[in-house]
Amino acid sequence: MLPVLERAWKSPFTTRSDFSRKHTDEIAVAACLGLITVRDDRHSWGRVWRITSTGLLMLENA
Repeated sequence: MLPVLERAWKSPFTTRSDFSRKHTDEIAVAACLGLITVRDDRHSWGRVWRITSTGLLMLENA
């Protein structure tokens, strides 16, 4: 899962990218754990996976 978090931090990727297709399971787990999100703000959703503060904390402690 760390490669997914690193990528979301350094170079956010779209939901339909080749990276997303290759790492489907890891992305699903990271999203369920609140480590990455596609939320743009409190009221809208986007198409780009970005790391959350929780995900960044996990990445820093790895």
